[in-house]
This record gives sequence, C-alpha cells and structure tokens, in this order.
Amino acid sequence: MLPFSHGMIETYVLVGIAGVGTIGNTMLLGAYITRHYPSSSRATGIGWALGIGRFGAIVGPLVRGVLAQAGAPLPWNFCAFAAVGVAAGIMLMFVPASTPDRQSAN
Repeated sequence: MLPFSHGMIETYVLVGIAGVGTIGNTMLLGAYITRHYPSSSRATGIGWALGIGRFGAIVGPLVRGVLAQAGAPLPWNFCAFAAVGVAAGIMLMFVPASTPDRQSAN
C-alpha cells in the first residue's frame, strides 16, 4: 500500500505496520530456530539468521541509493523492497512444517 498516494496520517500508520512486521518477524525467527533446531546447532542457526538479516539492513539503503541515483520514481523503492518480501514468503513455503524428533536430536 505504501507506493500509492496517501495522506500523512495513513502513511505513518502504514510505515508503523511495516516496522512492527519487521521486528515481529525477527522475534519469530528466533523462536522458530530454538524450537526446531537441535540444541547443538541453535546458536549457529540464530547467528546465521541474524547475520543474514544484518546483511539485508546494510544492502537495503544501498539499493535505495542506487534507485535514487538512477532517478527511479519513489514508488519503485517500495516495490523493490516488497519483491524481496515476496521472495522470502515464497522461500518459507519450502520450510518443513513438522518438527524433528527432539529425542534423537539431543
């Protein structure tokens, strides 16, 4: 919804929702890893997941800068970041829904 014209209040609300979703996803990621990874690799899994997230936090402003330098319209920024979110959602479809046998993992 952010690429479309809104008033100031609506834009703030949408940005707030996006921020809550981002923080919420990070917390859910940690919960997922601690529940589904064997205890011997939980720290490594959380480290990798958070490291990849930090990489995205670095690359995101760089992508915004490249789009701005290229003279791309502002809505393209939101579409570029939404495409990354859609790609992540598609990848989530490949995550197994069942939990591994915790007795054999320990």
